[in-house]
Amino acid sequence: MKTNTYRPKERTGPGRIFIFLMAIVLLSLLVLSSGCIDNGIDEEITDEDEVSDIELIAADGTVIFVDLEGGFYGILTDLGQQFYPLNLDEMYSQDGMEVTFVAQVKDDIVTAQMWGIPVEIMAVAEQGEAEFVYGHGTITYVDLEGGFYGIVGDDGEQYLPLELDSRYEADGMRILFVGELKTDVMTIYQWGTPVEIHEIPWAAHDY
Repeated sequence: MKTNTYRPKERTGPGRIFIFLMAIVLLSLLVLSSGCIDNGIDEEITDEDEVSDIELIAADGTVIFVDLEGGFYGILTDLGQQFYPLNLDEMYSQDGMEVTFVAQVKDDIVTAQMWGIPVEIMAVAEQGEAEFVYGHGTITYVDLEGGFYGIVGDDGEQYLPLELDSRYEADGMRILFVGELKTDVMTIYQWGTPVEIHEIPWAAHDY
């Protein structure tokens, strides 16, 4: 594997409706004036030290059924590490299945299983079926072919995100992303490597 790559309605009278609508308008004006619209991005975070507690790991491993506490599925990596996936999809909950995955470590969570390190799966596939990439990067507006948004990784690699969520379409935005390389996909944009974004666990405007 390459470094960081695994690459109901209530009836009301007219008067009450008018009062209710006016209250909604006033509340909206107050929110707009305070600049506190929640777009899912914490715009106050501009220092990457704030993401130091987000630990991502990528590895090859085997899904195993652990016969403890009623039974559950864990992942045993090729290096012998044990991980307890909090959100493993049912299609991958098969004893003996070899997988490649990227996950966020959740060592602050205590589980009843008392086995392995808790992780939140962000990308997973059967071994050999996908190549994942993860890391920090910057959203960049590319003025080619009508214009589009790309990601320039901190290592200088260029990625062309397929169907990037509009809330991340901001030139200069810093992100931590997990994606799946789509080298077999052809696009009209002759720029970067196509990538399907699986997760963006952190994003912030770089003001």
